[in-house]
Amino acid sequence: MEYNKVMYGGLRAISERRVIRSGIKPNHIGFEYLTDCVTVKALFPDMPLTAIYTRVGELRGVSKTTVSDGIYYAICHSARFRENLEQKEHITLLDCDVYAGFVISRFAIEARREYFEEDFKAE
Repeated sequence: MEYNKVMYGGLRAISERRVIRSGIKPNHIGFEYLTDCVTVKALFPDMPLTAIYTRVGELRGVSKTTVSDGIYYAICHSARFRENLEQKEHITLLDCDVYAGFVISRFAIEARREYFEEDFKAE
């Protein structure tokens, strides 16, 4: 199974909403990278993070480092990002706990759950 933004548009839309709800604005550098990474992780939960960065980088025509740096920028420059996560997850986080892998994994779990629940409801 290959990630295709058109084929999995519904899952990508769910991922995008999740990223926006966290406080990251669509005009932030890294917003699209994070959304794509969340979608790929939701589709392939066992895929390593570096492979996800590589795949998204290939789709976007950039390096995996650019993907990683863009996500880091989006997370670090979003107002109240950590607080939004804490409120949503009902947990307490230190700044060092909020890194790309954690964010991608948490958002992917939610996106996957919502996407596949909608699929099952449609049957």
